[in-house]
Amino acid sequence: MTADVKPVSAVSLAFRDKKFRNNIIALTCATAVCGLAFGMTFPLLSLILESWGTDERLIGANAAMFALAALTFLPFVPKLLSRFGIRLYFQIAILVTAVCLICFKLFPNLWAWFPLRYITGAAINSMFVAGEVWIVSLAPKEIRGRAIAIFSMSLSGGFAIGPLILLITGPEGWLPFATGAIVITLGALPLFWADDVVPTEDRSADGKFSSIWRFAPLPIIGGLAFGVIENSEFNFLPIYAVRTAFTMENAMILVAVLGAGDLFCQWFIGGWSDRFDRRKLLTILAGVCGLVAFILPLVIYSSPFILFPLLFVWGGATMGMYTVSLTILAARFEGAALSRANALLGIIYGLGAFGGPIYVGGAMDRWDPHGMPIAIGFAAFAFMTFSIIRLIVRPEPAK
Repeated sequence: MTADVKPVSAVSLAFRDKKFRNNIIALTCATAVCGLAFGMTFPLLSLILESWGTDERLIGANAAMFALAALTFLPFVPKLLSRFGIRLYFQIAILVTAVCLICFKLFPNLWAWFPLRYITGAAINSMFVAGEVWIVSLAPKEIRGRAIAIFSMSLSGGFAIGPLILLITGPEGWLPFATGAIVITLGALPLFWADDVVPTEDRSADGKFSSIWRFAPLPIIGGLAFGVIENSEFNFLPIYAVRTAFTMENAMILVAVLGAGDLFCQWFIGGWSDRFDRRKLLTILAGVCGLVAFILPLVIYSSPFILFPLLFVWGGATMGMYTVSLTILAARFEGAALSRANALLGIIYGLGAFGGPIYVGGAMDRWDPHGMPIAIGFAAFAFMTFSIIRLIVRPEPAK
């Protein structure tokens, strides 16, 4: 009798390849520092501007330069990736981000921070697009959802590490800026051992943004919904918590639980996206996000044993919308067309990130204190409705 041989999974086979492992490690590190820069600069710069006595509208306008960079710079990223290659582009963007972080301290002036915030936003947002193209080019088709989940998890981990560094260093003096710049620069080192990917420039009609939109509107609108919901959650959950009788310290715990859901749910969501119809999964995630949002006002004063699991699921479902939208695009496009599709997703995300906090902030003024979850719930269910209509009109599953 012969012993049964346990089948080797596609994931195990992929990670047995040394070249694949090196590339995944390099991409994970580069993406994590990208998320770290995002997660660190927003609270750091906002706290400093507030300490200067800056008007809240000017603080908001300065923060909006990040989204403005996504809207105006990302259309040029596919051409830049074709010219420099993804590895070199990542290295340049990481260096630019680190230098800008030092320049924020060198030039402590609100008006100098507007162009610096724009340049930082252009570098970070374009790293999102470069990382999306790179992970799809690395991953075998059978594990693409889980590979993209690794990408999403590295982003979420970076988001979490950024505020943690700030908590350790504090917002004052050179220490937070120098620490952030050093950690961000170190994230570029594994790129030297990685292979390069050079997407060719796509001049065909299929590579145009209008053609991409007509061919795959669902994941693009998914990026819009994600931009609205994710930015509103992280911007307004602390305010909502304080308005509902939490201390600032406990409010940050709620944000941490939300971020933990972002991080730890993606591997499972990526696995489901490899097995089931991704459009239906995206619809379910939007429904879960909306349902939790509407339940939140009913449980916000309740036990952590009820509130924390809901926030964990809320964060996971929100980030899952991005993971699955990206996976759908990866199934629909390849090569240079995928690069432009990812750029369009980033642009639409930037639009949601720009307009979402305005929409949710207005809702908080109208329906104090519960305007934030109500507005997010409506946004999630609006996207779910759009997704259901697409499923009815085009019932065939995304490949």
